[in-house]
Amino acid sequence: MPPHILRLSCTLLLADLALMLALAHCFPALAHLGRVGSWLEAGLRLLVLGGAGRLLAPRGPYGAAVLLSLGPAIFLTLRDYVGLPGAAPVLLATATPSWLVLTHGTAVVALLTWSLLVPTAAVGAKDAEAWVSLRRLLSLAWPEWPFLGCAFLFLALAALGETSVPYCTGRALDVLRQGDGLAAFTAAVGLMCLASASR
Repeated sequence: MPPHILRLSCTLLLADLALMLALAHCFPALAHLGRVGSWLEAGLRLLVLGGAGRLLAPRGPYGAAVLLSLGPAIFLTLRDYVGLPGAAPVLLATATPSWLVLTHGTAVVALLTWSLLVPTAAVGAKDAEAWVSLRRLLSLAWPEWPFLGCAFLFLALAALGETSVPYCTGRALDVLRQGDGLAAFTAAVGLMCLASASR
C-alpha cells in the first residue's frame, strides 16, 4: 500500500472512531430522527473527516472523506426505499463495528483503485496533471463513441427492463385479483411483455 494512502486511511479511521465515541453519547437524540439523523451524522462526519484529512494527511485525495461520510447514509436511505429485509442501523455510532469496518474497507479499496488508475491524483498533484491519464483514456475511446453510446443505451434499457418486470407482473396480478376487466389486464400484460422484451 502506498504510504500516503496508508497515512490517510489511518487518519480517517482514528478521526472516525473519535467521532463515533462522541456521537454514542448523543445517539438517543439523533436516533429518534430516523433517516434525518443519519444524514446529520453524515454531515458531521464530513466536517470532521474532511478537516482531519486536510490537516493530518494533506497529500491524500480529498474525495475519501466524502466517500466515507456520505456513502453509508446513501446506502441506508436506498435500502429503506427499496425495502430490503434485515435490520439496518439508523446511525453508524450505534451500529456494530462491522459496519465501520465495511465503510473504511470500501474506502481503502476505492483509494487504491484510484491511485492505480490515476497515480498523479493520489499524491496531490495539480489538477491539470492529475487528469492527464483520464483525458488520455477518453481520447483513445473517442473514435468508438457510437458503439460505446449504443452499448450504454442498451445497458440502460436492460436495467430498466430488469427492474420494471416485477412491477408489471405485480400490476397484472393486481388487475386479476381486483377484476378490473379485460382492457386493464391486456394493458398490464402488454407492459409486462414490453419490459421483458427490453431485457
